[in-house]
Amino acid sequence: MNRFLRISVYFIILLTFFTCHNSQRVVKSNLSYIYYDDPTIIHPSYRVFHLNETISTLYLQVNSSELLYSKNNPKKEFLSQLVFQVHVYDLHSENKLVVSDTVFLYDKGGPERQKFLQGKIDLNLPSGRDYYAEVTLDDQYRMQFVQDLVLIRKKNELTDQHFMVTNTKDEIQFLDAVQVGSRLKILVSPMIGKGDVEMRHYAELLDLPAPPFAVTDVTAKNPQSDSGKIFKLDEQLSFEITFNKRGIYQINRANMDGNGLNLLVLGQDYPAILTVSSMVRPLRYITTKQEYTSIKESGDVKKEIDAFWFNIAGNTERARETIKTYYSRVDLSNRFFTSDREGWRTDRGLVYVIYGAPNTVSKNMRGEKWIYNERVNMMSVEFNFYKVENPFSDNDFALIRTGGYKSSWYRAIDNWRQGRIF
Repeated sequence: MNRFLRISVYFIILLTFFTCHNSQRVVKSNLSYIYYDDPTIIHPSYRVFHLNETISTLYLQVNSSELLYSKNNPKKEFLSQLVFQVHVYDLHSENKLVVSDTVFLYDKGGPERQKFLQGKIDLNLPSGRDYYAEVTLDDQYRMQFVQDLVLIRKKNELTDQHFMVTNTKDEIQFLDAVQVGSRLKILVSPMIGKGDVEMRHYAELLDLPAPPFAVTDVTAKNPQSDSGKIFKLDEQLSFEITFNKRGIYQINRANMDGNGLNLLVLGQDYPAILTVSSMVRPLRYITTKQEYTSIKESGDVKKEIDAFWFNIAGNTERARETIKTYYSRVDLSNRFFTSDREGWRTDRGLVYVIYGAPNTVSKNMRGEKWIYNERVNMMSVEFNFYKVENPFSDNDFALIRTGGYKSSWYRAIDNWRQGRIF
């Protein structure tokens, strides 16, 4: 692709993003809190399961430690109260409200023992269309609400929303990644009917994103499966499987169109950064090629990692704080941005690790805009991500790269390499 054509392609992508961004509902002007590491902010997880041709269920999970418990109620008991509100719109008819509903969720006993609370709303959504849900969660006692968008895909093709993943105790799993060795139960929607289910395995994706200023080829890759297996469904339209190998597992009904259910299987510590191998790989963002190779091939990798951080920080206390911040961002990137690969390996993960949480986030179903203002980075910088059609993930967003990011990027890397948190 010649230089002029490559620039033209990215200009078209950018123009399309902003045109669609302006024409489609934006859930809220600033959603930056969804990427904050703040225990007082709710970070919900959502899953959709199509029960039949007309009813789809939106499931919610929240961590009790992020809710406020109060005795400000008639029984004077420690309670949390959460309002779960959903407005569903037709994806192809802008601003056309299809259905809305509200559910009140309560929990008793206080947050001393961390637990996951779940709720659900059944939605009357005819098949043959795609929708998106504008979801609001309101913590009544903290007087705080969060919002987000959830895509509901109910056209004819097979999607992950035609499958439900549970553990062997039939507890719904809100999964972005599966830890290797996990045994799970896969429930198939009655919409699909009985029949064989085919599972294919693909190798783990280990490539790293290019810097924001490096305009790269946007040609979609077509990975090849290295193994497969056929499963028979039981009377409950389900089967169980133990995931003994890292990589991507794609589960489909035989002879049906669509991408089906995709599960990314990673290490037992994921998404946390607890091993030496998980610590060394993200260093590539701020090391030279020679430094990275020296660390990776050292006889004592942990010692070399510690030496790298000490050398750039200058003293143990500063090195400790820099390490804590850097790997905390890697961990959070895994929690927020996991797609068909580890979250820190994605475009959003790349930006998040180096720049931290953005000051301003706006989003719709086609993309996200992140802004870092002068209080954080000396110069305001804006990153635009567009949603990628990915056969293995609905959480893949590509950065619209431009040479204009070069000075900001090198300034950020230089700060890290001088032991200063950016």
